[in-house]
Amino acid sequence: LLRLFHRLVELRESGQIMVEVSTHNRNKTHPNLKNILSTWRDRLPNKWDPLNVFDDLFTWRGHMFAAITSNFSWIEPRTLATLHDRPWTAIRLSKIARKQNVKEVSLNSLSKLYSVSTMDVHDAYEKLREQIIACKSSEVSRKGGLNIVNNTNLDYFSPKQKAELFRLKAEFFSLLGGGEKANKAYCHATQICPGYGKTWLSWGEHCLVLASNVYAGKDDDGGVKDMDIDEKQEDGKADAVREEESQKKELQLKSQAMGCFMESVRCGYDKAKLSLARCLWMVRDEVSEPGILCKTLEEEGVKLPEWVWIPYIPNLLTSLGRVEGKAAKKLLEGVMKRYPQALYYPLRSFYLQRRDVGGGGGKGSSGDAAEDLMNGMRKSHPALWTKLEQVLDELMYRFRPSLEEELLSSIDNLLQGSNRLRRNAEGGGKAGGALPESMATLLARVQSRFFDEGGGGGAGGSNTPRSKGKGKGKKSMIGAGDGQSVGGGISSTSFSDRYGDLFKKHFISPPPKDLDVVVKRLKIWKKRLINYVSSTPSEINLQHVSAPLSQLSCEAPDLWAGACDNRTGKGSNGNNSPGVIEATGGGGKGQAAAAAAAAASAVAAAAALEGGLGGGAAAVEIPGQYNPLRTDGKPSPELHSKLLKFGSKITIVEREGSLLRRIEMRGTDGETHYFLLHFIILHVITSDERLGQIHSFFNKLLKRGNPGARRRHVELQTQPVVALTQTMRLVRDDPRNMSLTEAWEGDGSLERVENMFGSYVRSAGGNDKAKLDAYRRICKENVRDDLVLRHITAKLDGPEALWSFKKTFSLQLGAESCLNYAFSCQNRKPGNLVVNVGNGKINSTFQPNYTLSGMLETKTDIPFRLTRNMTKLVGDVMIRGNFVPAIGSICHCIVEKKELTEAMLGLVLTDDLMSWHVSKSGGKSDEETRKLEEQLKGRTKSNVNSVMERFKHMSLVKSGEEKDDAGGGVVVDSYIIELVEKAKDETKLCKVGEEGFAPWF
Repeated sequence: LLRLFHRLVELRESGQIMVEVSTHNRNKTHPNLKNILSTWRDRLPNKWDPLNVFDDLFTWRGHMFAAITSNFSWIEPRTLATLHDRPWTAIRLSKIARKQNVKEVSLNSLSKLYSVSTMDVHDAYEKLREQIIACKSSEVSRKGGLNIVNNTNLDYFSPKQKAELFRLKAEFFSLLGGGEKANKAYCHATQICPGYGKTWLSWGEHCLVLASNVYAGKDDDGGVKDMDIDEKQEDGKADAVREEESQKKELQLKSQAMGCFMESVRCGYDKAKLSLARCLWMVRDEVSEPGILCKTLEEEGVKLPEWVWIPYIPNLLTSLGRVEGKAAKKLLEGVMKRYPQALYYPLRSFYLQRRDVGGGGGKGSSGDAAEDLMNGMRKSHPALWTKLEQVLDELMYRFRPSLEEELLSSIDNLLQGSNRLRRNAEGGGKAGGALPESMATLLARVQSRFFDEGGGGGAGGSNTPRSKGKGKGKKSMIGAGDGQSVGGGISSTSFSDRYGDLFKKHFISPPPKDLDVVVKRLKIWKKRLINYVSSTPSEINLQHVSAPLSQLSCEAPDLWAGACDNRTGKGSNGNNSPGVIEATGGGGKGQAAAAAAAAASAVAAAAALEGGLGGGAAAVEIPGQYNPLRTDGKPSPELHSKLLKFGSKITIVEREGSLLRRIEMRGTDGETHYFLLHFIILHVITSDERLGQIHSFFNKLLKRGNPGARRRHVELQTQPVVALTQTMRLVRDDPRNMSLTEAWEGDGSLERVENMFGSYVRSAGGNDKAKLDAYRRICKENVRDDLVLRHITAKLDGPEALWSFKKTFSLQLGAESCLNYAFSCQNRKPGNLVVNVGNGKINSTFQPNYTLSGMLETKTDIPFRLTRNMTKLVGDVMIRGNFVPAIGSICHCIVEKKELTEAMLGLVLTDDLMSWHVSKSGGKSDEETRKLEEQLKGRTKSNVNSVMERFKHMSLVKSGEEKDDAGGGVVVDSYIIELVEKAKDETKLCKVGEEGFAPWF
């Protein structure tokens, strides 16, 4: 519709042009068409629109320009050039075609300019640049492209344009193998225009290529065979010297690359921000002691605007325990001073976690660094610190689940583990079997945790006591308070009296010897606890749970620029509001306007501080607004929604088999923000933080990459996760969110159907045929394939809303399925997939499935969840039209930016693997963590390669780029279609061993 209106507007303006042309031609004068031509330059289709849209538009404009030039052929060429825009139009079409990889159209468009004798200097530069870039794609034409640059007269161009031409010259030298000449060209470009960020970025990438070449040459060095002992010893010494020199040179080149990347960010080049992940990944090459890389990060990192490090706060916190800890601490201090609420929540959680394990002990440990940062925040923002601690204390101690709910969660986990052990025993030809020692140990842990004196009373441990006085000892900055769970429950003493003796009798003394007996008793316990927990009311008054939160009332602060800055008004470097270097030297209207705005803000800030106005620095913001998925630029705390008060009701919702508390926060933006409070293990909390990082990074690639992804509005969606402690988090929620299990309308629960499936299989012999027959029987008799479709249709307003929902949901499902397959994610239960019925967006968890050795699990028959009800909901048309293209577009963007992606994956998977290992073996000191990370370094690299290989397989293949068995070009999305067929294959679905997967649903 917009394209149609665009054509109508162009037609109307073309008519106006022809009227003016006719009038002025009769009077032998020339018209002034600058306004219309300027408007035509600005009014263009989206960059990601199909090329034929641009071609149609520019062809029409070309006809208009031809009509103008034919009517004014008597005017001199210079004046005639101001009446049309043919050069700019042809260059623009060439650039769009090049970015969409249609090189023939790009070259053809440029060829039309050979007949144009007069054009603007800027147009001449753009034409030259497109010609040079076109020569990069072919090895044969690269020398020709270099000759074009060398033979160009640069006197007419601006410093920025000259720098760009020298940058292209350096790229040609690099492609032709002239590394030293490329360095000189990059150096010349930066001297001409130091503020041109693209040059710095390209130079950094060139330094990394040289470093990788040094690394490859170092690996190729080998010992010489058939030598005597003395010669071998002498050669071994020479090899050691060469090895040391190679390592030193490699680190120097990486240090130069880091400096170039950060200088590019400092110059304001937006694409360079993605390279900060490479900087943080490179610095981990130094293991034993800080070296040149740590020094570069420390010296250059603090020069950047503090907000660029906000997306990497989780990585910087984990870096506090490594050799780069000093540099990471300085970067975090900068964030703390400028954006305290961006750092407060993750820092608090990290501090509590390291406090529990001692932080490595002594000065300089990660725990000590975290404590220094916490003290610094408390001193620099005392009012804000006090308010945040008061709110968090109430949330921690008043909103935790009841002891019955925590015990039910533990019983459910034990039951799942027991069923898994029993299935493994049945697969080996045994029935049940003796109780494994590991299961007996887990039962003893549950006994100690819930019923022994001093066991902590649940998930919170010593940091979230249920009654005042627990967890005393070392003095802490974190407050404490009385506890009362939402939804009732009974006191810890009554709880122990009611369940303690019975649990001990059933599982501890005497311990059962048969696994089947344990499973039977666990089912009894689960049923009993479910009956108790299900009596929890669906809504509770906040006044009855936390009077302080119900009485909390804040005023909206002033919103002038800088209202939320610290009173000192200085960043980590002592400079007032450090900005970004302009890309070109000299002043201008934009700089004058910016200076005037800054001066006005400074006057307002001074007046507010004198009169005690504003108060933005001490106002509590709604959590999650610094999430990188919400904004990709500089955050504006003064425009963030501030907390006014809490809603009067607490809603109890069921998610993932647990009862969660949904609280309401009323903000200054007039909206009500909903959050779920999760009590969960640390590894899951940090995994969800890393999911947000991955989604944010991939979304940036999608915005700057594949036009097909932008055309379909493909994006990865996740809700902000705010860690309050190491076991408690806030998750952004929406009342319209529902999990797939809410659509269940069958007789009993999904667990009952799963038990029926097991009994059918056992009665029929337990082989693959029995599983397939049982699966088909359940699908026919117990579970309809349109349950989810009917449930969602009932919630929507008609067919149009349903079609819109399907369109968005299919794209979102494709994006989530892509990540689930690439990272071998587990926990693909129906309850773990939460969808917003209003807009079709999906919220999922991120838990890569590791083997016991720490490698990503690659052996799986089902790549992602696409079961009967989901297939029916999406439909075959949306699967082929949205689901499959979404996966292909995402993977294509990721593979195109392989170097950037590998660095980000290295950061994420290293921290995730370490977190997973700690969750299995317990907390470790900094020294132990560093040793473990060094041991797991090879596995992390293998995991990154595995993920990238899967992305590569799913990326779109051009027709003819790969050959099938018959010698012809394969279908561009053939591999994705194979994965879809595997996910829908009932012969594979019936054999899924994942607990709670429910393949029939």
